Amino acid sequence: MKILSKHLYIVSTPIGNLDDITLRALEVLKNSDIILCEDTRRSIKLLSHYKIKKKLISYHKFNEKKQLTKIIEYFNEGKILSLISDAGTPLLSDPGRLLVNRCVETGIQITPIPGVSSVTASISVSGFKDQFLFYGFLPKTQNELDKVLVSLSQSNYTQVFFVPSKKINFYINNFKKYFSGRKIVIAKEITKIHEAFIREDIDGDNLIEAHIKHISNTDRGTNLDNGSFRIHTSEHVLAALTGLDIDNCYISLDGAEVPIMDGSSKFFIEAIENAKIVEQNALREEFFPTEKISYECENTGSKISIIPDKNYSLESKSFNATKIIDDLLKDDKGPERKKIFSKNLRKKGKDCKCAKGCVDQS
Repeated sequence: MKILSKHLYIVSTPIGNLDDITLRALEVLKNSDIILCEDTRRSIKLLSHYKIKKKLISYHKFNEKKQLTKIIEYFNEGKILSLISDAGTPLLSDPGRLLVNRCVETGIQITPIPGVSSVTASISVSGFKDQFLFYGFLPKTQNELDKVLVSLSQSNYTQVFFVPSKKINFYINNFKKYFSGRKIVIAKEITKIHEAFIREDIDGDNLIEAHIKHISNTDRGTNLDNGSFRIHTSEHVLAALTGLDIDNCYISLDGAEVPIMDGSSKFFIEAIENAKIVEQNALREEFFPTEKISYECENTGSKISIIPDKNYSLESKSFNATKIIDDLLKDDKGPERKKIFSKNLRKKGKDCKCAKGCVDQS
């Protein structure tokens, strides 16, 4: 491949898996004089992986106007420049449009180096029509969002949006208002280890947060209810998540009841451990009781109390709790589980006094 001087190359890069870069992209980057990067800190990881050492210039939406004059000077010097984004194909919800237009105006040649795109990757596995509209990131304010969705709802084409993970519920609730009767595929961590595609119907409020406000009944299990959809026997899988120190998890069910298994959390713990646990760079909300809290069920007489204390202890009347804990701590993962359980207790500023490592025995 001949690399041309006074030329701008628009180079697609991987969206997660570094092996997805094309041979042509590597050749262009290796022969470029300057690489324009959306974030040099992220781009250096990719370039270092392939032992590419070139001059990097930060080029993003906050400085692209300021950088234009200097970049055109590089072209006039006969330099070869490549533009890359943090991930995927540049200019798709990424900076670069101003530069491309300036190159067109000044007669500088532009060549695309195709590659990975999260948009086409998602469409390919969605099962939806391949005639699609790509919008990118939706407006953040409700008024602007309503205007956009009203217009887009008139189209029968498949529609693709970029949505921040922290705002997913906000946007899904808005999709329900404007795209009734449609299906949705949520694509996350594409090409990465924890890649997932969640397929749901837009209609129906079938997403329930595991929160005390949604508990509807505890006679024969902990049932969660959001007013239009109910999930039964959620207690065992939630206990497993708590015991393993996991507080950010999406669980997809093909029925209204979580499998009861043997009536304990044992098999859920084993399955979660086999799936691997990833620590996230995020703050956690914790509750520290400062006074005694009690609750008693009027129908059954069952009572639970939380009493602040320097030490941590747990009393349970579950008939098979000890056997379950013994089973969990006996196999080859027992020592690792005990460390996790003990770690959870220490994080709450308390010392464990029980013999089994203080597992929630519910």
